Amino acid sequence: MFVTESGKKLPIHDCGCGCYQITYQDLDPIQAPNEIAAYEAVLVSAGYVLFQENEIENNRFFTYVKGENIIHGNYFANMNEFRIVHGPKTALGSAVPITEYTRKVTPSVSIIGMTDDVLCLVIQLPDGSYIIIDGGWSYSKDWSKTLNKGLENERVVNYNRDVFVDMGNLLTFLQENTPAGEKPRVTWMITHADPDHITLPIRFIRDYADQFELQMACYNFPNMFNIGLGESCGSTNVPANFAAHAAGFINAVRVRFPEAGHYVYHTGQKLYLPGAEVEFLFSPEDYWPNPMPWMNHTSGVWRITIDGKTIMIPGDAEAGLNNQMVNVFGDYLKSDIFQPNHHGCNCGTLEFYEKVSPSVCFWACQQHHLDYDNRHRGIRPGYEFNGYLLKTAKLHFSNTETHTVLIPTLEEKQ
Repeated sequence: MFVTESGKKLPIHDCGCGCYQITYQDLDPIQAPNEIAAYEAVLVSAGYVLFQENEIENNRFFTYVKGENIIHGNYFANMNEFRIVHGPKTALGSAVPITEYTRKVTPSVSIIGMTDDVLCLVIQLPDGSYIIIDGGWSYSKDWSKTLNKGLENERVVNYNRDVFVDMGNLLTFLQENTPAGEKPRVTWMITHADPDHITLPIRFIRDYADQFELQMACYNFPNMFNIGLGESCGSTNVPANFAAHAAGFINAVRVRFPEAGHYVYHTGQKLYLPGAEVEFLFSPEDYWPNPMPWMNHTSGVWRITIDGKTIMIPGDAEAGLNNQMVNVFGDYLKSDIFQPNHHGCNCGTLEFYEKVSPSVCFWACQQHHLDYDNRHRGIRPGYEFNGYLLKTAKLHFSNTETHTVLIPTLEEKQ
């Protein structure tokens, strides 16, 4: 056990994916680093081996491995908190950057053309392999949405969501950009288990398993039943539904790609892929014991670095999560490419966006939102964060059609 002369220890928290967390709050900022170092020494004496460590703005993160178990520590200095996660060892990969690979393509970031407001980003690594982030819905639907309701510029827009078009666009993109003679090689990362993010990946994996190679699935799904999901704000979130989505994704990977690795990430860890570093800046257990009444509170946040350029992916991260990251990481959040939170419609904060201060924005929404929606345009009160992005970032792309930005030039591929 971690030994401290100050602070308070919270009850053990079942944080999902077989992991359990103990949180210590109100630590003495002078003594805490020494107490944590002593704890790490005890782990080593107990046979644990340091796999990876990371320090960001006076915050310390480490992962120790023993057999099939890991112990991961997060010390959030600005919060005076130390969190210890114990769980099963997953596909941690390399502890150091992967430099031995054949450079086959110019790396890039693409938003895939979709028929609804969904997040589907594809990052092509220099070895020709891909990271896919989320995906969209698994079924088709015709529906409409009223923008700026009750205002002079009210507008009704119609959607004709077509899952077959969406999956076809993704598959075609992978096939057309894969080096000749190869099958697309994919790491699929899921921000959270909302159906508009995770159900298309489930269906795509089941329907097109023979068309690509899934090398790794990356996620951190919390225990949906002990985080306050759906208990306030009139939320219709039903824990069992989202637990089923998470299990559906994991099972689809296990059945269709039994050799694929499963990486359950924790804050401060780094996943190394050929020519790329994925650094995890927020995972759901970081926010507990704060209530998480909306699934967007469970969204992971990570940043990917390729050829010196950084890509910030917050998924649908809620405002409270943004505030916590600003408090913990500060100016470290600065990134070149950004995916605005929650399809660009809400959840962002001006402080978070100012820290990221990107040059390129990929908006997970249809173009009519950027053209007409007062929220996305940043002129509706409370949405100043979007106005900031539109004024300061140089390039903005919606998902009405596919757009690709090359790395490191940050120029759109024609």
